[in-house]
Amino acid sequence: GLFIQLVPIMQGNGLSLAMAATIVGIFGSSSIVGRLLIGYLLDRLPTRMLSVAVFLLPVPATLLLWQSSGSVPMAIAAAAVFGLAGGGQTDILAYLAAKRFPKAAFASTYGVATAVFALTASLGPLLAAALFDAWQSYVPFLLMIIPMVCVGALLIWLVPSHSVADRAGASARAEVP
Repeated sequence: GLFIQLVPIMQGNGLSLAMAATIVGIFGSSSIVGRLLIGYLLDRLPTRMLSVAVFLLPVPATLLLWQSSGSVPMAIAAAAVFGLAGGGQTDILAYLAAKRFPKAAFASTYGVATAVFALTASLGPLLAAALFDAWQSYVPFLLMIIPMVCVGALLIWLVPSHSVADRAGASARAEVP
């Protein structure tokens, strides 16, 4: 839900509307790069570690944005990292649903994961706006992102290493005399 509030957050940090809007364009470009890069890496690196790392990317990006204080390079770095994370997380959800859960449950698994992702993405801007109205600052929202991101990364860490079907097949093969 941060994307919707990114321009006002950057304006609150001292950037002009034009500069903030330009930097948000970098967010969009880096999300495409994130989708391509993470898709490539999912086939080549250990999935669990890569997935957790991608889901934790918003932590340094949030800290960069929080501390940017009108710094264009820091705002650009934060937007680029948020974009990489956003693009990569989408592909990771599909990959994990396809590879780590029974094939017969793909639609249900991916549907639930996407629904949770969509729900949090839609509630994020509301939470940001409510906190801004209460505190006249986006800092409380930025600080709340960090534990939420950590919970998300923990949930990704808890995804089974192998699909339930693979484990059942391995158990059945182990029991054959």
